[in-house]
Amino acid sequence: MFSIEDGFVDSVLLRLEYNDFLNSIKHRRADQLKRTERLRCGYCCAARPCIPTPQELIKIAKFLKMNIVDMVKKFFVAD
Repeated sequence: MFSIEDGFVDSVLLRLEYNDFLNSIKHRRADQLKRTERLRCGYCCAARPCIPTPQELIKIAKFLKMNIVDMVKKFFVAD
């Protein structure tokens, strides 16, 4: 059995809190949440489409060491 000292209870509470947070932002866009920075929670990337700005596309392509056209063809889907 788990004890409080091993952090099990804390991790369960944290997971519940995280799930509540994810449910609170479900189907809401960053501008509706008044957010301009990433939360790095993974929810947006997994659950919502994103529309990167031209500046973001340049940064992503540079990070991937690809030109923008090839990157878009390989990783993006036109909606």
